Amino acid sequence: MRSLTTLCLLLFAGTLLAQLPNTNVFLFDLQRKDDKLALAKPRLLTDFNRNGYNNQPFFFSDNEIYLTVQFPSDTSQTDIYALNLQTGVKT
Repeated sequence: MRSLTTLCLLLFAGTLLAQLPNTNVFLFDLQRKDDKLALAKPRLLTDFNRNGYNNQPFFFSDNEIYLTVQFPSDTSQTDIYALNLQTGVKT
């Protein structure tokens, strides 16, 4: 019985570790002050999915960023979203 309990705990532990974490993507202005760099004007780009998985941002152009998104209500797949940084529109 003890071996069966240990086996079940090990099987379910792998499932818990496989869950994607809650992450968000921010955009900052990079400013140089003297010889140091500073981050300014933080913008939360993933406010539409604050409690979900948002990762792997890629700047396609100066105004468009691609990232992977998984909503908490749909854990079966991740989607790729394009965000327009000027208008805030996501597609």
